[in-house]
Amino acid sequence: MESIISSQVISEVSKLLDISKKDPKAEFECKILSGKIQTKDTVDRLLKTLTQLSVGIQTEYNYLTICYSDGNRVVINEAQNIQKVCISNSFKNIPLKVEKKINYFNGELGKKDIIDVPDSSLRFTLKSEDLVRKDWEGNPSDPKGHIRLIKRTSFKTANELFRIDFSTVKTRQMNQKKSIRDMLKSNQTYELEI
Repeated sequence: MESIISSQVISEVSKLLDISKKDPKAEFECKILSGKIQTKDTVDRLLKTLTQLSVGIQTEYNYLTICYSDGNRVVINEAQNIQKVCISNSFKNIPLKVEKKINYFNGELGKKDIIDVPDSSLRFTLKSEDLVRKDWEGNPSDPKGHIRLIKRTSFKTANELFRIDFSTVKTRQMNQKKSIRDMLKSNQTYELEI
């Protein structure tokens, strides 16, 4: 059975897109098939299709994020920097950035920054993202952090209107004592975003 997105949802999504075009701190995303991409066969078929749709510009990169309940997010790029953090269990002398990422309207009454379309397995989000600083004194294995290790392949569409990201993710939820090294042994999940 085919799902149809209502005109009301299209109108709400258009409003979020308009905001993201005007505000450089706004990040608009569409998450597709959340929690439904589970087998290697599905992953292979998706990657083959994305490769065919792209203009040949594919970018692969690795990064580690540690998100805290106050909205601060520590981001470490590149495998060698992630490895240094894992070995030393420290952010000292590691190139990183700290961003503040929150829902765009941050709970403002009557304003939506998340639109779910469960019948189509879609979620549209609008977040606000600010660079806070380029250092962090905390402990990478702090149980108060939500840790994500992401290997992402990005595809540009032929018209370069948007980017499609396919990610393999390993996660440690908040309030767990598992170290980053232990997290590396956990099962991976998959994410598809535009």
